[in-house]
Amino acid sequence: MTMQQNKPSSARVSDETGGVAAENALATGVVKALVTDSIMLVGTEDIEQIEAIRAAGCLLSPAIGDTVALFIAGGNAHILSVLERSAEYPAQISVPGADDVEVTAANLKLHGKAQVVVQSPVIAISARRLNTIVETASQTAQKFILNAARMIESVSDKMTSAGTMTTTVQTRTTKVKGVDTHDAGSLIQKVEDVASHRSDVTLMTAKNDVRIEAERVSVS
Repeated sequence: MTMQQNKPSSARVSDETGGVAAENALATGVVKALVTDSIMLVGTEDIEQIEAIRAAGCLLSPAIGDTVALFIAGGNAHILSVLERSAEYPAQISVPGADDVEVTAANLKLHGKAQVVVQSPVIAISARRLNTIVETASQTAQKFILNAARMIESVSDKMTSAGTMTTTVQTRTTKVKGVDTHDAGSLIQKVEDVASHRSDVTLMTAKNDVRIEAERVSVS
């Protein structure tokens, strides 16, 4: 759908005397008010105030106080570009009348000197390889789901704090080269088949009792 089809019929250019301005004319003006995201009231030297439509190629959204370039044709005015930017408002880049916008390049870089903020109800990232290098990483979520065929994690120091943690795996192998320390209020282990413990020296210390309950106890 072209901009000619999208523009409202009310966006027509008239001078102070009520006549239609000259067609196919270029002019400059200052944005006085924002009617919608695409329609602005612009003041020029010849016309006190006109309605102008933001052209599809005007990616920088005009703000109040901006000096803009106008193209007048067929009694309608279009804002072609922003010539001078007002420092009072942040710069916003968008495509008028487009719900879907794609940016395509062989190499695409996004730089933010202070901060980069991404806000959306849904964010999808699809990549064959994702590299993230950060000094501090923070994640806050009500629910976190991770699906991976293989996960490799290498950290020098890791601390985990959770109210409840449940782990379900088919097979788990844990190798601790140094000391493995467990500090818990109560330790309960339930093994359905066989529990095997092997060590050079085993020490068991209890304040009160050590109890072993079984149909048969063998010590060798």
